[in-house]
Amino acid sequence: MIVFIGVGVANVGGYLFHLVSARSLGPDSYGDVATLAAVIGVVTLPLSGAQVFIARHVASGRGKSRSLNDANYVTGFGGAMLTAGSVLATVLLVLSPVIQRVLGIQSLMAVVIAILVVIPSFLAPVLIGAVQGQQRFVLLASALAIPAVARVAAAAVALAVGFGVAGTMGATFVAALVALAIPLVTLRHGLAPLRTWRPRLSRTDALAVLPVVAGTLAITCLTTDDLVAAKVVFTSHEAGLYGAASLIGRVILYLPLAIVTVLLPDVSTRVSEGRDTSSLLIRSLLATAALCLAFGAVYVVLPHLIVRVAVGSSYSGSSSLLWMFAVAMTLYSLLNVILFYRLGHGETRICWVLLGGAVVQGAIYAAFHSTPQELLAASIATGAVLLAVTAAGVQSLRPTALRHRIRPDPLHEA
Repeated sequence: MIVFIGVGVANVGGYLFHLVSARSLGPDSYGDVATLAAVIGVVTLPLSGAQVFIARHVASGRGKSRSLNDANYVTGFGGAMLTAGSVLATVLLVLSPVIQRVLGIQSLMAVVIAILVVIPSFLAPVLIGAVQGQQRFVLLASALAIPAVARVAAAAVALAVGFGVAGTMGATFVAALVALAIPLVTLRHGLAPLRTWRPRLSRTDALAVLPVVAGTLAITCLTTDDLVAAKVVFTSHEAGLYGAASLIGRVILYLPLAIVTVLLPDVSTRVSEGRDTSSLLIRSLLATAALCLAFGAVYVVLPHLIVRVAVGSSYSGSSSLLWMFAVAMTLYSLLNVILFYRLGHGETRICWVLLGGAVVQGAIYAAFHSTPQELLAASIATGAVLLAVTAAGVQSLRPTALRHRIRPDPLHEA
């Protein structure tokens, strides 16, 4: 419940950020905000794979009475991530005029600020993963909720002053810094001093974290690539309407994240102790399905009212898309539960399956994109197939089989 509240506040904050942006900027300019937010998500959300990796490591070590930063692993990993983020941001800054032109963004400054978000976003997942692995859920909830609130406040001020799309990206950058500062300050006694952080990521570690990042990248692409496609193929006004519908529909995807946030360290701890985890999966799937169906039913019954209250009458064209977004996000919410459950077992084949599904979905978007309904139909079809395929593989993770499948912790194997 603590994490649920934190995720709920974070989601409400994210919604209010887009609501303030949509109402202040109008459909045409809001399309730029939605597109840049989607691009930032594609680049940074897969980094939650690093969060999963560190959380699993810390949770496993916690069960074996290891210290948080045993052998300086967390700080070494964090140093490597920060270095990688700085290099990537530098490359993207050089390419910012090209990115602006390809995506049709009006403000180059908005693109530049959006790119700067990458740097703190590479380090924050490592620290938040350490908090998650320790099962310090009050701190975790705070690290999720407070940056979202700060983002809304900063965006409101920036838009009131007249900074436009660039102002909304500046607010996003502020929120990224806050998300980094909260766990960094709180965990400072359990970590080495910041000046001693040395990038360290061995080949074994890189190979171990790669599929986890691939899995979270896949989920991110599967649920956000349609926004980029809409911005490229539709008019600015149509892309803004699609972005507004996506904003409302994504509530169904993000609200159940509290469930998988708690699920991962619990599964990892039980697996390290050789205990059964199937009941965790069943309860998580049922809770996720109940949340999704409740919100989906409201979207089906009251689409026009929801759009009018949420983003205003100028976005009324978005209402016809809500039921399709509800179906798609329900499928991907359930798929997310299965992904985190299998990652908790250290089973990573699902990551490559999902990444392959994202590639296929992108190809379908390239072929069928004449209407918003075609994009959403492709998303629903891909999600249904992937859910069926990945759910079938869960049966192989039986407790009797786990004792044979658990490998030595690769982070301490040396």
